[in-house]
Amino acid sequence: MHLLLSDFSTDADDFLLETSTEKEVSSSTVVSSTSSSSSAAPPHEEEENKWLLPTIIGVGVLLAVLLISFIIYKKFGCFGLFRKKLKLAIPIKKISILSTRPSVCSSASSCGSLKVALKRGKKYGVPLSQAEVHIGKLEEDKDAGFSMEFQALKQLLIYMEPLSTGAALQAGNIVRNRFSNILPFDKTRVVLKKGGGGGGGGDNDYINANYVSGYQFEREFIATQGPMKNTVNDFWNMCWESNCSCIVMLTRCYEKGVEKCYPYWPTEIGSRNCGGVRVSLEKQAAFRAEGHLWLVSHLILENDEEESQPRPVIHIVFLSWPDFGVVEPPQILISFVKEFRKLVPYPEKAPPKPVVIHCSAGVGRSGVFITLDYLMQELQGERRPHCVNIFQIVARMRRERMAMVQTQAQYTLIYKCLLCLVNNTPLASPIMVSSDEIQVGDWGLSSDTNPNNNVSNNVNNNRRNSNESKSKL
Repeated sequence: MHLLLSDFSTDADDFLLETSTEKEVSSSTVVSSTSSSSSAAPPHEEEENKWLLPTIIGVGVLLAVLLISFIIYKKFGCFGLFRKKLKLAIPIKKISILSTRPSVCSSASSCGSLKVALKRGKKYGVPLSQAEVHIGKLEEDKDAGFSMEFQALKQLLIYMEPLSTGAALQAGNIVRNRFSNILPFDKTRVVLKKGGGGGGGGDNDYINANYVSGYQFEREFIATQGPMKNTVNDFWNMCWESNCSCIVMLTRCYEKGVEKCYPYWPTEIGSRNCGGVRVSLEKQAAFRAEGHLWLVSHLILENDEEESQPRPVIHIVFLSWPDFGVVEPPQILISFVKEFRKLVPYPEKAPPKPVVIHCSAGVGRSGVFITLDYLMQELQGERRPHCVNIFQIVARMRRERMAMVQTQAQYTLIYKCLLCLVNNTPLASPIMVSSDEIQVGDWGLSSDTNPNNNVSNNVNNNRRNSNESKSKL
């Protein structure tokens, strides 16, 4: 019995010992876990640290993007892209060719503005397959479409970087401008090496003329005003220095009693000395087509101060195009340009000698002629375009000389000519006539305005007819 009790007590002591040991281990575990948990950071603080750096980087990137966008916006002046009212633009010809020629921007316009305009002007393109329908829509509601386009053309000045005309406004040069509101841009103006004085002093290098791009080459044309009495010498010096191949005159000397062009060329066989340049008339021929008249004269230029060979120059005068008006029917004008290109073939590779072209101001009728020549070259090219854009052609010309294609009627005339070209409208063949048929009234001259006191061989013999011709002007 005693043995059993002692055994039981021993087992009980062992049980109590094990129990106390487990409690100590458990308590130590609790204490250690409590201490470790008390030393760790709270979960929400860890999450805040995790997103702080990415947030800072994201804000920095956003600010950088906004800064770069602002710099691009200011540098390239792209407000036209965000201005809903500006649904137009500026430009010419094969855009891809022009955009790869670095000299276009430096000589003709503001580069950034030109690029914006090239994109914005696409909406005015005419699909050749739908040209008749397209032009018909422009004619609806009394030419409302033409009016909208022409007004958009005029509004370009509001959005484009202005071009200076400082040389034209110098005191000594003001007297050399036929019109106070038609002045040459400084960037594209023709600079004379030797001027004829022009009266009033001023710089000898000034003449109211600008280089204008053609279908493929820059400086294909020199658009200028009809020479005045005090600028005739400057005009011929410009023709000599530029080595021009042809002079196209699109006005009569007097229209409605107002001088539009001083008779600067010899109108009869013989020569004139103009500021060191001797101008001689060798032969001439007159042509008529459906009542319209033009004259082709073959001139020889010689320079008294240079030892150089005489230079042939063709002088073509279209005598029945009214100022601010249009040629009717339009295919007559196409025939005239075709005859011009027979005499002055378009070069395939080499840049051509410039063609000097003028009317009275050198912007209205001259602009129509250059645009039509451009369109005809484009349509006759190896790759006939699917679409042509008259708006862009005229707009870019206006960055080379102001107000080119001066009136809406002239702008509309270009579209009518385009329709004739697309439809292959039959053209009237010009008929050569005797130069004796050219009368004083055809020139818009009177005998006392001619520096030779004789307009042509027949002027003095046709005084009776001249009064009748004047009454029709």
